[in-house]
Amino acid sequence: MDAVIHYAELGLKGKNRPYFEIRLAENVRRLLKPLGDASVRRQPGRLVATLPDGPDWDSVRARLRMACGVSYFARIHRLPRDIPSLKALLAREIPALHFKTFACRAHRTSKDFELTSNQINREIGTFVLTLAPAASVHLDAPDLEIFIEVVNREFLVYFHREPGPGGLPAGVSGKVMTLLSGGIDSPVAAWRLIRRGCRTLFAHFHSMPFTSRESLDKVQDLARRLEPWQGPSRLHLVPFGDLQQAIVTSAPAPFRIVLYRRFMMRIAEALARRTGALALVTGDSLGQVASQTLHNLNAVTAVAKLPVLRPLIGADKQEIVDEARRLGTYETSIQPHDDCCSFLMPRQPTTASNPVEAAEAEKDLDVEGLVRVALERTEEVRV
Repeated sequence: MDAVIHYAELGLKGKNRPYFEIRLAENVRRLLKPLGDASVRRQPGRLVATLPDGPDWDSVRARLRMACGVSYFARIHRLPRDIPSLKALLAREIPALHFKTFACRAHRTSKDFELTSNQINREIGTFVLTLAPAASVHLDAPDLEIFIEVVNREFLVYFHREPGPGGLPAGVSGKVMTLLSGGIDSPVAAWRLIRRGCRTLFAHFHSMPFTSRESLDKVQDLARRLEPWQGPSRLHLVPFGDLQQAIVTSAPAPFRIVLYRRFMMRIAEALARRTGALALVTGDSLGQVASQTLHNLNAVTAVAKLPVLRPLIGADKQEIVDEARRLGTYETSIQPHDDCCSFLMPRQPTTASNPVEAAEAEKDLDVEGLVRVALERTEEVRV
């Protein structure tokens, strides 16, 4: 079984394009590995993958849809680069296809072939009409498209192409640390950064033993669901219950949420620096909850020195839910297990704090000591 894999943005990378192509090829091999040892070769403007006999196309398609950086892909027929071989294939395939309109889409990458793309389209279009006299050519919205790629020494022919996720190959943009809460939003935020070429590590803040063990199982499941998109990763499980109790004891109640988030930022940044991550990622969506007002986001971000990326900041909740469903994380995210976000919450949290007020609210806390203890007790899990 053979497949052609096309990319979009990688074609704009100039002299760095080979690096991006190599990383994309590595990711495709990793994704296809469970189906057998796939050969993935770079050709100008595309990859060509060859799999051993055995896996069905549905299995291949499901995995290629998770290859970030791919614009589209297709199962192909590989033919000698001559028109008689192309016509022989069409004579076998066309009678089994149901269509009223069609279009030929030839693309000549190899310019040493004697016919231009338009000449191929005309000759093959005329031939198809002899096989299906009732059909007609429709270039804008045909029932059937016949794609013919002219490459070195062969034709790549296919009749349907599948959309990929787009973006950049996972890993080309560097590492980030995602604050993975166990809710709906943060896995989607992580995925959006993976699609932009990041490899994400995860930090989860839990309140065990004050909350159940199931919350940890849930967040590990979420991290595993993101694994195919980027490869193996690491999840840092940060005990947060004692720190929350210290905040409850020493800080004004309305500021608890803001202070929780400020400590999360400090700890996540320390983990990021320890692991070589270059930015923090959160699932914040502007105004969705009290901690995500513009004032509170400013108060929280003030303690971070690394960039804080918020890919969902302008998304509404339904948009995020729909994306989580497509990603396959939604059903896990809505499982009703307590987490640190529901532990020791104030009745009336402030929605309009600022960095000065937040610093004043935590003045009686041993900030460095609390962060140090949380880091010492952090558990790392491979996912």
